[in-house]
Amino acid sequence: MLERRGDHDVGVRMLDGLSDEEIVRRLAESGCEGPLWVTIQVDLWAHCLPAVEAMVLGGSLGHRTERLRRPIRLTETEREALQQDPHALREMFSIAFEKQLDYFVTCLLRGEGWRPGAGLPLRAYFLNGLLLHLKNPIRGWWRARRRLASEAPGFDEPDFAQSCDEDLGPEEWLIASEDIEALVTALHNFDPGLCRAFLIRADTGWSWSRIAQVVGLSANRLLALRQGFLEYLQNDNRHGEGGDYGS
Repeated sequence: MLERRGDHDVGVRMLDGLSDEEIVRRLAESGCEGPLWVTIQVDLWAHCLPAVEAMVLGGSLGHRTERLRRPIRLTETEREALQQDPHALREMFSIAFEKQLDYFVTCLLRGEGWRPGAGLPLRAYFLNGLLLHLKNPIRGWWRARRRLASEAPGFDEPDFAQSCDEDLGPEEWLIASEDIEALVTALHNFDPGLCRAFLIRADTGWSWSRIAQVVGLSANRLLALRQGFLEYLQNDNRHGEGGDYGS
């Protein structure tokens, strides 16, 4: 994991005067390699970490992620536990950050992802993507807490009646948990229109019916493609050919 904090001031000076559009253009030309890419990672880390810490510890994470249609709801007890264990929070942030970096690069090199004039500045766009990837690390932390608590005397099941899995559909599981480059390649090979729909879903959280209109498919056709792709992955898993994907 890159240590991103000490070099932030130097990185900001390198980015001075560059618009988001120019930054993305240069990253695409360099294939997301070299000093500019390292600088961008430094800058994104420095922007996103305090924002996520403030949301988690301040209690606004649920509202912010509900707007992205990937709600993450933490109880007051859970927020207090994370306040007392900042290392756990940073570890979860680090996992989500690396996942979003992979996704960001994959989309950028395919000509997808952030667009100038689309509404969000580059850093805000990246932060939204990071929040979409934060759910799985938090789910793992919650399960670990529950497992440890269940082994202690006086364990009270209702205290851990968290429902953070209920609103995550199979497509969101893939987007949040799988190797992004491999997933996008598999989607594109299966159907380019479905690939674009997945990327829009990951970026915006829009409903599938709205996405169908954007990609020029009927709602029924998009539903059939989604179901067909999930069945395709399940069949690959049964035959030992799709080990990178969960069923």
